[in-house]
Amino acid sequence: MDHQATSEELANILIVDDITSNLVILTEIIKNAGYIARPVTSVKQALTAMEINLPQLILLDISMPDMDGYEFCEMLKKDVKTRNIPIIFISAYDELTGILNRRGFMEKAMQLINSTDKKDAILFIADLDHLKEINDSFGHAAGDFAIISAADYLRTNLPEDAVIARIGGDEYVALVVTDEENYGQQIVPNIK
Repeated sequence: MDHQATSEELANILIVDDITSNLVILTEIIKNAGYIARPVTSVKQALTAMEINLPQLILLDISMPDMDGYEFCEMLKKDVKTRNIPIIFISAYDELTGILNRRGFMEKAMQLINSTDKKDAILFIADLDHLKEINDSFGHAAGDFAIISAADYLRTNLPEDAVIARIGGDEYVALVVTDEENYGQQIVPNIK
């Protein structure tokens, strides 16, 4: 006889993120995995939701307007009722390079595109050649150095307001919005 899990048996996951589009995506992923998703947009809402029903897991955005994720986590870990709830931080930044990750890039790129008026947008896509060989021959510390150096190179050679991200192991993307004609052709020689 098949046993159908009841809603009380399914793990409920509290998602705390002030960006609605992120909540929609994460909620869909969690529901498709067979869990109960409880999305909220603020720490205040999270606290209210936790008073009603404690979650088995919290996905927590690091950067939020009312209280950052680290402060909220610290507060939860001091409370006897919530200290044992696992927390996974969600970030828009790549830890190794300090530049945006794929999630952060999508957020910032959409903000930039929606805030500009009839300017040209240039999308740069780049990757590191031979990263696997670097890791295999010289170790992961050397590979990490190459990844960090590539991010630094893009930061140095693209405009300060460029949206730069590491979107994969050795893959980078940058979005530049400009009024300058032929900007892409001018800048490409600097970043080859």
